[in-house]
Amino acid sequence: MRVTIEIEGEEKLSGLPAILISNHQSELDVFMLGRIFPRRCVVTAKKQLQLVPFLGWFMTLSGTFFLDRSDREKAIRVLNKALDDLKATSGGLFMFPEGTRSYSSKPTLLPFKKGAFHLAVQAQIPIIPLVVSNTSNIYSLKERNFNTGTIKVKVLDPISTEGLTKDDVNKLVEATYAKMEAEIRRVGMSAVAGDVSGESEALLSEGAQ
Repeated sequence: MRVTIEIEGEEKLSGLPAILISNHQSELDVFMLGRIFPRRCVVTAKKQLQLVPFLGWFMTLSGTFFLDRSDREKAIRVLNKALDDLKATSGGLFMFPEGTRSYSSKPTLLPFKKGAFHLAVQAQIPIIPLVVSNTSNIYSLKERNFNTGTIKVKVLDPISTEGLTKDDVNKLVEATYAKMEAEIRRVGMSAVAGDVSGESEALLSEGAQ
């Protein structure tokens, strides 16, 4: 399986420190997005992923901050440590606000959790959203898809949190979700190499309904 990544707006990733967020589709995301992260960027993930062969090893070696969601106080300490590192290095902290993989076969977005937004407001640093074309036609264990193709990644304009407080988090989540959902529908499906059947276009039209 050979995958090409097309990036639009990569220059917007230079506005660090920042919280980077993206839609979360499958195990492919970490490997793919890791190729375009700024040099000083760390990732947060649920603790269970640390035990997954290959993926967990890769994430551990990459300096991932693993969160134990069953222990809220410990998770908060880990996030605060990640935030301290981010400020010290003027880097990026990457999070998936959906909190889990969607495994969706259409361009869509699950509801957001608020952790990334609370951190951004707490640190008074911007949020940089990334949207990724639906990759189920390239990689899907359920559908047994392992195809060569092109994945599109679009970096959206940074969203300022300057002057915001915890009382503004809900509106910040709603506004960010709306922008990302609309853009995900526009970006649509990834392009499978040699796809002359129109299947990707049909899925895109179906997902936009």
